[in-house]
Amino acid sequence: MITQLTKEQESKIPEFIDKWIKVASTPVEVKKVEEVVERIYKFCGWDKPKVILFDSPMAVLKKMKEENSSLYSSLYSSLYSSLDSSLDSSLDSSLDRSLYSSLDSSLDRSLDSSLDSSLDSSLDSSLYSSLYSSLDSSLYRSLYSSLGFFWLKWCGFYDFGKYVGVQFDEEKYNLFMDFVSTVYFIVPFKDVAYVSQKPKIQWKDGVLHNDNGMSVEFPDGWGIYNLNGVLVPEEIVKTPATELSSQLVLSESNAEIRREIVRKIGIERIIKDLLAKTIDSYKGYELLELSLNGDKAIYLKMVNPSINTIHIEGVPANISTVKAALEWRNQSTEEPVVLT
Repeated sequence: MITQLTKEQESKIPEFIDKWIKVASTPVEVKKVEEVVERIYKFCGWDKPKVILFDSPMAVLKKMKEENSSLYSSLYSSLYSSLDSSLDSSLDSSLDRSLYSSLDSSLDRSLDSSLDSSLDSSLDSSLYSSLYSSLDSSLYRSLYSSLGFFWLKWCGFYDFGKYVGVQFDEEKYNLFMDFVSTVYFIVPFKDVAYVSQKPKIQWKDGVLHNDNGMSVEFPDGWGIYNLNGVLVPEEIVKTPATELSSQLVLSESNAEIRREIVRKIGIERIIKDLLAKTIDSYKGYELLELSLNGDKAIYLKMVNPSINTIHIEGVPANISTVKAALEWRNQSTEEPVVLT
């Protein structure tokens, strides 16, 4: 039983991270999809289905809506159980706990950050905003779990485990790796399986990012926009910085999106456009008074130390000092060791 990684093995981890992040956007062929879906159906004890490959998850959902398909007849819960309990748990049990801990602190966390926390969550949010108003909520909740980039991180985990010599059940290993690396999104029924093609993905420093278009784009043109890992509206990306209105900073309620607007427009222009004046400063912070349709608005200007970028947050109009703004923001009169 392998319990510890050598320095040479540890040095290979970034290669496996890059490999499996790239797999997320590797296009798949119909024949390969049909083969692995037939194998997973057989493993579950089901008959061979007809496989239909769509250009995006959105196309799958539109097809289901047209046909008034009911997910209550879908086999997804059974398929998920087979992936989780029969395959993943079996492979997971082959890893020694101390080795598991070593991999979890480096390989798994990196893959989880890119594939699950960033990619899947952004796609989930976009599907939700696009479809929740038009689809039955129970349909959406069921489809939510059909997104599969989450599983890819485990492919990376087990792929590296095999590289360092972990012995797996070969049949289960091959089935899990082939299915998860090929099928990103599936809605399985008894006689037919709806599967989505994978998207093109653009990254920057490990997060989703594209200054000029979609960061995740499927073959039919559906996709999402991200700046520095933040899911943003299309107009924020596609509108040139010189044409974006500084008023967006005041109307946008999401702090992360607001930060990206500030980053794109530039804090200097925002301060100029909104007729801001500094009424107090303290340890790098500034309290700004802005003119908003003739009314006074107070904003705290600060630097986010983790990503070294400037953003502003609104505070009550009766606040007149940075310290008071920080106390209101942190809900404490005790000054934090690191101001954020």
